[in-house]
Amino acid sequence: MLKQFIFILVLGVLVEFSYAEREKSECENHRERESASNAPLPLRMVPECDENGDYKPKQCFRDSKFCACWDKSGNPVTQPSGHVKSCKCLLEKHAAEKGGLIGAFKPACEEDGKY
Repeated sequence: MLKQFIFILVLGVLVEFSYAEREKSECENHRERESASNAPLPLRMVPECDENGDYKPKQCFRDSKFCACWDKSGNPVTQPSGHVKSCKCLLEKHAAEKGGLIGAFKPACEEDGKY
């Protein structure tokens, strides 16, 4: 009987931990604020967050073709543009420039963000 009680208690604790909500990330809070905003749609950028709660690299304005590249912390890396297709190269270039290492490889990116 005691073994069953302990088993049920441990199982209950494990279930509770698996369903415990983590604190919302800055991206998720930002997304909620922008979703609730009354700003006109073309001017509103509701951020997209990844499964970890970080900002996705490519952020686009609602109902617009304009997008920009952002780092995981929510800092814009590029100006909004109608040409951005990918952010991988642009983010890699930004990290290399920000790192300040002399002679570090800096990729050459196309206007659309591709290599």
